[in-house]
Amino acid sequence: MSGQRDVRKPARIIHPSQQSILRLVWRELWALIFALLLFVPVWLFVVILIPISWFLAFCLDSFMAVFLKESYPGFERLSPWDAIWLAQIHPSTPPVSVCLLTLERGLTFQEIKGLILDRMVLAKDDSDNIMYKRFMQKVVSVLGCYAFVYDGAFDPSKHITLIPPDVSSQSSLKDYIGELTQMPMATNRPLWMLHIRTNFGPNGDTIILYRFHQALSDGISLVKILCRSVTDKTQEVYHIKSRFGGINFGINTVRSAVMANVYFFTTMLFPPRTDWSRRGGPFLRVRRQLEGVISNGKESSGTLARKRDIYWLETNTQVLDRLSLVTRNSLHNILIACLTGALRSCLGHDGSKKKAPIHACTAVDLRRPLSTTTSVVEMGNRFVLLNFQLPIATIGSIPRLWKIRFSEDRLKNSSESTSIYWIIQILGHIVPVRVLAWLVRRSIISGCTVSNLPGPDAQLSLNGKAIKSIVFWPFSITPHSVLSASFFSYADKCMLGLAVDPDYFSAEELANAFSQEVTDLAELLSNRRAPGEIKRRVSEYREPPQVLRNRILEVQRALQDAQVSLSSASAKQDMTAWADQTSKVNLLQEDLVSMLSVARRRKSVFEGVSMDFEEDEDMVNEVRALSSIRRRTSSINSLEFVKAVPPGKRSSMSASRSGLSERETSSGPSQPGPQTITVRPDQKIRFYSPYKDF
Repeated sequence: MSGQRDVRKPARIIHPSQQSILRLVWRELWALIFALLLFVPVWLFVVILIPISWFLAFCLDSFMAVFLKESYPGFERLSPWDAIWLAQIHPSTPPVSVCLLTLERGLTFQEIKGLILDRMVLAKDDSDNIMYKRFMQKVVSVLGCYAFVYDGAFDPSKHITLIPPDVSSQSSLKDYIGELTQMPMATNRPLWMLHIRTNFGPNGDTIILYRFHQALSDGISLVKILCRSVTDKTQEVYHIKSRFGGINFGINTVRSAVMANVYFFTTMLFPPRTDWSRRGGPFLRVRRQLEGVISNGKESSGTLARKRDIYWLETNTQVLDRLSLVTRNSLHNILIACLTGALRSCLGHDGSKKKAPIHACTAVDLRRPLSTTTSVVEMGNRFVLLNFQLPIATIGSIPRLWKIRFSEDRLKNSSESTSIYWIIQILGHIVPVRVLAWLVRRSIISGCTVSNLPGPDAQLSLNGKAIKSIVFWPFSITPHSVLSASFFSYADKCMLGLAVDPDYFSAEELANAFSQEVTDLAELLSNRRAPGEIKRRVSEYREPPQVLRNRILEVQRALQDAQVSLSSASAKQDMTAWADQTSKVNLLQEDLVSMLSVARRRKSVFEGVSMDFEEDEDMVNEVRALSSIRRRTSSINSLEFVKAVPPGKRSSMSASRSGLSERETSSGPSQPGPQTITVRPDQKIRFYSPYKDF
């Protein structure tokens, strides 16, 4: 019918672990056969060319060290993964990342500048050697290869500057960061900048914006430098837990010898279609309206990067940690699942029609943990970029979490990350750097960039002033990237940094949707217990003994009144009123049992007040025994009631009974207690008190 939305019938949800593995087995089998067919020719090509390229590189290094030592001091060739960022993955998208540090008030600009120079730029080891040379080196191009050399005209004043005075509020700071994310960085001087603002905001905080080019180093190494050298010395030695890429790097290197050629063809040479070129994709419509130059999946060289909408948000770490324990998922999976739900909400993906999927590009860290005996951090990039699908078409937070968990497990069990790393490392000695940049740009099919950086658990300080928060914004790999999101964990906090293309939705809208997804998932799993967690009842609070005593007495009196009313009620009275009275008795008895249990566990622990609980167990058992009374009497009362109702009104009685049955079922089997209590006229109703003197 016209005018109505065609809503698809929801598909049956199947857990990934329950799906058939035949398709996965066949795919892995065909990949193995393809890898074995290409094994001999590929390695024959590598074995012949690699020794030649290594010999030429050795000759170049020796020539520069002997004959051009003064012209190119400290000559050091960049690794292929460092050099590709200098070849400009895309001309209009500078590979520049921004980090925001908020400190307590009290530091001046000159104090911060002196600390940065002494502890980071000019820091030396025990052998009096510069620890982090790249902070004073610039990039030069020699015979088609990039290298770091010392900048003879290095001036700290050009790298450590003041934030303009008109940046005095949160909104102006967001606009300023949005401009910095799209501002190119000159390569004829060291690839970093530091922007400082003191006395910012109502609390007079100190703001430090650290901007760096990706060729300088990756985020993990810079976090280690911040913790080990820049901040105040502590007794603890900071370590970052190694990710699955670094843990399995050795065994995956062996597997890459066979499988790398498969990933080279399927991921880099012939990748799937990009998010912004898929028909029905959420990114294609807006791009066509804005640019009018994207057709058949081809990019336009004249695409201009636009200013990003910036926002940051502190997430509830306690809630996220509990969700991770309850669902037995990593914190990364929980964050990605909530971000996927937020994207689904902002993109208006209601599931009414089948739409093209979207992907996210994430960095897989391949570093191993630092040694406890050294504080020197090796700078450079040691990560790879991989695409994984975001299930925005999946309805429900839990099914989305299942799919993300399944995708991550498949990624962890494969050698894709290590294979791509060695492909770039080997080809970097054979082909020009621009060819490598073209391959990396071709392999990026996602419209979103997601980063997850681990920070220290303890709070850091700079010259005695605590660092209150750290937010990170990764660079946009392509101009088609709609979103750059980063999760940075620090001091029991998890900060979400968002850089969004405002042509699609605002960063604040996405942040609010993310918070709502976390809240909805927490409410959905509120009754689930984490492994080893003791179930707590509603009444189990840390109350003083006298308050607990009064509450027990109040519930006892209310229970007595309800039991008297129920016992005096006629079997021929209205079924709805009878059911409501029965439910009231049931709830009061459950509350009484709960409070008696609390009192028994807490005897003699509050303020030296002694509680006597000798009869407590018997009292609880008597209250719970009323459930058996209900089972014996409810059938009799129900029969009397049915006989008393005329045949024409029994249909309404059946409807009321079904409603009561639904309420009983929804309460779950874990809620014992009577639904009907029959008290004889000569029977006395007992007060259940845990106190002897009552």
